[in-house]
Amino acid sequence: MSGTRMWLPLAAAALAAWPAAPAAQPAATAEVILARPPAEVLPRGQTAGRPLQKGARLAEGDRIRTGRGGAVEVVLGDGSLVRLGELSELEIDKLDVDANNQPTTSRFNLAAGQARAWVARQVVAKVSAGFGRFAVQTPTAVAAVRQTDFAVLQGMAPESGKPPAPDGTTDARVYVLAGAVQTDSRDAGQIVCTRNRYTRVQRPRDPTPCRVIPLWDKRSILKTLAFEGAAVAPGDLDRQALGAVDAKLDKTTGAILGGNTGQSIHSGGTSPEKEAGLADVTITAE
Repeated sequence: MSGTRMWLPLAAAALAAWPAAPAAQPAATAEVILARPPAEVLPRGQTAGRPLQKGARLAEGDRIRTGRGGAVEVVLGDGSLVRLGELSELEIDKLDVDANNQPTTSRFNLAAGQARAWVARQVVAKVSAGFGRFAVQTPTAVAAVRQTDFAVLQGMAPESGKPPAPDGTTDARVYVLAGAVQTDSRDAGQIVCTRNRYTRVQRPRDPTPCRVIPLWDKRSILKTLAFEGAAVAPGDLDRQALGAVDAKLDKTTGAILGGNTGQSIHSGGTSPEKEAGLADVTITAE
């Protein structure tokens, strides 16, 4: 009996002295800030979707789907924004965070449709320093951030005066609205396009040379993928951009926005920093 009585305190002391297991890293999530029906989420590993609501938390492996007229916007922990337009499907493929629970790698799979990413200042800094990655992948191409604001269309094309629509192809189109984006073909080479330029990827070819975005195309994209649940402060730069595009179209129908003139979609009195897409993001409440 005495041996038993001595063993229990010793065992308790040994357990107390054993190093504690490190705390589990919290799983990174993305918060839904806009959900316009029809929009649903398919949680990881499930085949049945459920209606998506504002305030929902999404994690790795979740898939978002929108029907005609639907739209979804999510904000990441670092303030980066992703918008999914109508008739689209997007999977959250990777959400890695650092010790401070700040995203380091954010990767999305756009199976079909249209998406836009506005990347926060701190992410741009991490990517530039080689410590992070932000990318949107499609079956045809991978668009990775060098800097800030871009749209990706998979199997869709802009239409004059209308939202982008399915075009019966598997082509990917990457439109750089601010900063710079590297587009890699799944089968061939890569290209880096800067502000007001776009490239198109047709398998198994290299991405096309960067071309200036036609004004009608830019209007089609911005009308569909302008953020609603969040605004770039100060002011609504998407609205300013559309105003600038409309003004130019009134003067020169079918013209293009000249990249060598120093003009950008963020015209309207904004500073160079704002034009580069590095402004702060303000989440608006409904």
